[in-house]
Amino acid sequence: MARTLSRVSHAVSRKLIKPIPKNVRKTLLRVVRYTTLLAWILVAAFPLYWMGLSSFRNPTVFSNPDPQLLPSLSELTFVNWEILQSTDVFQLMLNTFVVAVGVVALVVFISTTAGYGLTRLDFPFKLTFARVVLFGYMIAPIVLAIPMYIIYSTLGLLNTYIGIIIAHSVRATPFGVWLMWKMFQTVPTAKEEAAWMLGASRVRSARDVAIPSVYPGILAVGVFAFATVWGDFTFARILLPDSDMMTLAPGLIQLAQEGAYLNTGHLMVITSVMSIIPIFFAYRLQDTLLRGFRL
Repeated sequence: MARTLSRVSHAVSRKLIKPIPKNVRKTLLRVVRYTTLLAWILVAAFPLYWMGLSSFRNPTVFSNPDPQLLPSLSELTFVNWEILQSTDVFQLMLNTFVVAVGVVALVVFISTTAGYGLTRLDFPFKLTFARVVLFGYMIAPIVLAIPMYIIYSTLGLLNTYIGIIIAHSVRATPFGVWLMWKMFQTVPTAKEEAAWMLGASRVRSARDVAIPSVYPGILAVGVFAFATVWGDFTFARILLPDSDMMTLAPGLIQLAQEGAYLNTGHLMVITSVMSIIPIFFAYRLQDTLLRGFRL
């Protein structure tokens, strides 16, 4: 009896509640998907839009308590961009570029060499070591910066390019080694064995066969190391206490705290430059970067 009533109620419900057609269901899902994506883009892009717009605003406009989202052309000017000619700001940018280039070169070299060794050489506890290496990236920068400050003050590495490059390399290398270890696993050993049969040494086979095959991974490691330096505040603030050696992030805060000639428009110009450079590289290299991270 209960089974009969269940069948009857199910048949009635199917007649009263018609299922949504497949094409309508796909359209609704597409609308929800694109609406969510558009909302996320607006939330992510609005700060960049406001930052770029503020860099061109007349300094007198910032005192207006009700700024306009779409200003008139009379409010726009290039006056704020003259701050890039300042000696202090130029020195901060130069320091950042020098440190970034040094870190990228060191991290790429160490990560590529270590990744190749972990893939091709056999030694005790190799897998355990490879998996534990990644945990080094989980350590907070402040935990490393304070002991490094004590050690650097003893060794005379404070306020030096070498010291800050080593500090950033220690931070970025674990992830780079892990990524290159995974990348070299995608290169068949048979390719190198063919080179060995033709008389090539292991070093030459690695240089001419294995490394060109993992170029996307090398590029991904380089971009990651560059981003680590470009947005760093902790290491630069603690290990570079001298204002002449500071990088952009802590240097801008110090200039603002000292009540220097920086107004809101100047800060927006510098932060726009800091944002445009990594975004430009990521956009230009996005296809190669995606191949590097697609393991």
